[in-house]
Amino acid sequence: NWQDWTLIKKNAGLFRFAKQAIAFRHAHPVLRNGHFQSNDFSFHGTTPWKVDWAPHSRTFAFMVSGEYAKGGTAKDHTIYVAANMYWNPLEFTLPAPPQGTTWHLCANTSLPSPDDIAEVGQEKPLPDGHLNYVVGDRSIVIFVAK
Repeated sequence: NWQDWTLIKKNAGLFRFAKQAIAFRHAHPVLRNGHFQSNDFSFHGTTPWKVDWAPHSRTFAFMVSGEYAKGGTAKDHTIYVAANMYWNPLEFTLPAPPQGTTWHLCANTSLPSPDDIAEVGQEKPLPDGHLNYVVGDRSIVIFVAK
């Protein structure tokens, strides 16, 4: 995507989002695996473990396990990503996070800047036991279990 960076003040929110997205990827080695095994990923829909593979489906979610970062040589947090490409907001039920952790919201592209992405380490936790989250229309959310 071409961006005229001389307009940095006008595009400060986009610039901030890009910087935080790069920092998030850098902080999570599981996102930089050279290859993935079948036990690295699980696929979901608006309901955990039930993905809708139909051609008309507008939702998709996946979870990548931090147990297998760098081919299993490093440990990382588990990451969950939900995409809602439908024209209305939809409620997603997240899978239970790994034992002893809770989901923390990293990014929500339906929110205005600066609430659209958290700085690494500043992610806000979902309330204990809370696994439902409304994903805005045509938006993506990212959670990390810690």
